[in-house]
Amino acid sequence: MTRLVHTRGDLASALANNSRVLIPTMGALHLGHKSLVESAKAYAANHDGALVVMSIFVNPLQFQDSHDLEVYPRDLVTDSALATEWGVDVIWAPSEADIYGGDAPVSQERLQTLLTGSQTADILEGASRPGHFLGVLTAVSCLFDAVRPQAACFGEKDFQQLVLVRMLASSLVPNVEILAVPTSRDEWGMARSSRLGRLDEGGLSKARVIPTALAAGVEAARDGSNAAGVKAAVLGELDAKPAVRPEYVEVVDDACLPINAVGPARIVLAAQVDGVRIIDNQPIDLKAI
Repeated sequence: MTRLVHTRGDLASALANNSRVLIPTMGALHLGHKSLVESAKAYAANHDGALVVMSIFVNPLQFQDSHDLEVYPRDLVTDSALATEWGVDVIWAPSEADIYGGDAPVSQERLQTLLTGSQTADILEGASRPGHFLGVLTAVSCLFDAVRPQAACFGEKDFQQLVLVRMLASSLVPNVEILAVPTSRDEWGMARSSRLGRLDEGGLSKARVIPTALAAGVEAARDGSNAAGVKAAVLGELDAKPAVRPEYVEVVDDACLPINAVGPARIVLAAQVDGVRIIDNQPIDLKAI
């Protein structure tokens, strides 16, 4: 039976002495979140029946635009019903005071030092959204402190965030295993995201060039193109659709830094479609410099 709790005290009672795996979310659940739950349940099955815990918290610190924060969808009834249907054991829907009301488990100075030293935090998403990752890691460190999970699930769709959360875990919260979950996609190849709900059918049709562009980059890498050639292949598809405005296209390594070497890499991109910002990525194997 799924339990919905709000305070830290009720959370502690629900978790008792059980091990647990955490799925941090901001609600607005969709099938991409279901894939996170499935990964968490697989982990739990192999770890003495650990409890699957989903947090639902719209984190104000990671929004640079107050309007975006105001209009972010909030529907705890629907989200709770979905999480229950998917088999989550505990849903924690804390208030801002429950997250940030006490002493910070990791100081802002330590988080900022981690981000500054990473070389990753100020490029790509970091350049487009200054302060975003500090807000994300602040919330994640507080969630880890409250839930005390043995593992936590993060999607590969937000690849740069995944890289930085791994750095947080390895440097400052070493007892949490970070589980990377492959991106869940619809029948058109679009990465599932709550942002897609802000597009009408015309906007969705325009946005479907994004997986097409990524596929062109994957094919270019398979055919022996270097990073520049892969980027050109992606941009060639995007530039053919003026309704899609790319913010960045980059080929990066596993630290989400621009790569100039053969081996495993990843195409990452962000683009605007009808005022909605979409990010996505695909893994590739570079055969040429």
